[in-house]
Amino acid sequence: VRADVTVQVARIAATRLAHVPRPLRLCYSGEVLRVTPGDLIPERELVQVGAELVGADTVEADAEVILLAVDALRRAGVLCMSVDITAPRLVPELLAIIGGGLTDSAELRQAIDRKDAAGVERHGGLIANLLAGLMGSAGMRAEGMARLLALDLPQPVRRVVDRLDEVAALVATEEPDLVVTIDPVENRGFEYYTGLGFSLFSQGVRGELGRGGRYQVDDLDKEGSCGFTLYVETVIRAISAPPTVARVFVPHGTARSLACNLREEGWITVAGLAPETDDAVAAKRLGCNHVLVCGVVKTVEDIGASEQS
Repeated sequence: VRADVTVQVARIAATRLAHVPRPLRLCYSGEVLRVTPGDLIPERELVQVGAELVGADTVEADAEVILLAVDALRRAGVLCMSVDITAPRLVPELLAIIGGGLTDSAELRQAIDRKDAAGVERHGGLIANLLAGLMGSAGMRAEGMARLLALDLPQPVRRVVDRLDEVAALVATEEPDLVVTIDPVENRGFEYYTGLGFSLFSQGVRGELGRGGRYQVDDLDKEGSCGFTLYVETVIRAISAPPTVARVFVPHGTARSLACNLREEGWITVAGLAPETDDAVAAKRLGCNHVLVCGVVKTVEDIGASEQS
């Protein structure tokens, strides 16, 4: 019983695959169970598929993982995608540097997560205005980064912002049709991430298609990794009905070589094992949309129309 596959993959990479040259690229699939379902994904039993890039800590590595996730979803048939890139360590680092003893308390974190300006002002102490500025930079990449880069941030935090800017720009350049947004204060679900995080969505589809980012498993070697997990149940809701499979009914008595030739051309063949009074009816019963007639593939509709005429 496991709540996530990522940690298991990281352990395998750090132990049994420790001798493999880095960067190491792995993929996985498996079932997980959640005691408490999320707000966007209410299911408790989930199927995850994903990939991990182990041992590379660069802008290109972060971007590769995001682009791979987008490409995988697009190949599965998902349309109208967007990616929201986050910096979950930004607020904790800011509080540690200039928070004046202020901690990332539950009240402050809840206000930030809800984008509650009044709550941030109430719990944000001397840096409430700066936190409000960070919240206000959430949105479309270009506009959001302009607001974010205009803030007066300490140098360590500025490095986080610069990394966010570079990764988001690279993703937007490589995928011009992808909607790229940023949210530098989003933290929910990214608590163990040590770098940037991201979530993937499809217009009109409830819940995240997947999420990922840069992380480090605390009790393993200090080897940074980044990866993503796709939630299959949500992905299925996001894809349109699969295209009709080209299945052809091969009547009883047809030479086997003809069926072999059809399969080489890409057809799925279903052989009749006994004579049929109506091959078109038999084809429909067996889920075929075509019939082989005198060596020629015809649609079931065409056969019906010719019989009526």
